[in-house]
Amino acid sequence: MIIGASLGLAAGAVAVFGRNRRLRRVPVSVLTALEAVPSFFLGIVLIAVFGIVLSVLPLRGAGTPAHLVLPAVVIGLALAAPVARVFRTSLQEGTGAEHVRLAEAKGIGRTRVVLRHIVVNALAPVLNVLGVQAGVVLGGAVVTEAVFGWPGVGQLATSAIDSRDFPVVLACVALIAIGFVLVNLLVDLAAAILDPRGGRR
Repeated sequence: MIIGASLGLAAGAVAVFGRNRRLRRVPVSVLTALEAVPSFFLGIVLIAVFGIVLSVLPLRGAGTPAHLVLPAVVIGLALAAPVARVFRTSLQEGTGAEHVRLAEAKGIGRTRVVLRHIVVNALAPVLNVLGVQAGVVLGGAVVTEAVFGWPGVGQLATSAIDSRDFPVVLACVALIAIGFVLVNLLVDLAAAILDPRGGRR
């Protein structure tokens, strides 16, 4: 989620504040195109490039932080596209807001206006997207874990289903559900910090 959020925020910011207008749409378009690529195919491509051709990352398995890079990138790329689209839209709406024009009329520097009045307000919808996508990340990692041979909860659930070990299946589903609830709790707390008005409504 950190990788996806970072890529999405960067792409959304470039789409609104990029100096070259012709290249502004490129990052969001690339992430949207990658979102349409199946995760197993993207995983195989990354294995071929970084594991076989360049030989800089391990192909499969677990045990070191390097083994986590490719699986995390595959899942993060799927998360980055919706974050980028929502952040871009929020920034565009915030740029034309009345309080932003008022701050600029008062002579406040452009950088301060962007960071304090536009970006901060645009992060609240992004947090909502991250909360929704948390379920996709936690539940949709089964295929990615299978491609990279990562011994995660998804692969454990798949093995338990094949062997009809229903208690383990229930435990995996419960663990994913608890993770989803905790992530959404953190998202709600962060949203309340960014927008204190939400907690008083």
